[in-house]
Amino acid sequence: MPGGYCTEAVARTARDAGIQFLFTSEPTTRVESVDSLLVFGRYSVRCSTAAATAAAIANGSRLPWLRQSIAWRLKAVAKATGGTVYDRGRAWILGRSPQMTWGDEPDSVSEKTT
Repeated sequence: MPGGYCTEAVARTARDAGIQFLFTSEPTTRVESVDSLLVFGRYSVRCSTAAATAAAIANGSRLPWLRQSIAWRLKAVAKATGGTVYDRGRAWILGRSPQMTWGDEPDSVSEKTT
């Protein structure tokens, strides 16, 4: 779920659309179930993530989980209290326009002129 906005209504809609597996941005190893839909969390590994941290995540170390879990909960509070301010701030930090949505990213190959 882009942006981490996964609610029970979203999960039920996905299930009703025939989706069997849903992946969220929440850092958790717990698998949730919404009727027949399985909801999986995940850990974030970015290009700036140290190799040792990525290895610790892969090995199931609790420290990276704890760090990401705390950050996730702080973001949840910011999302709940900040509303669109949070979204605009996130877009600015990530260097993207708030109007850009999934699928709008330019394709460097197809947009090259010959």
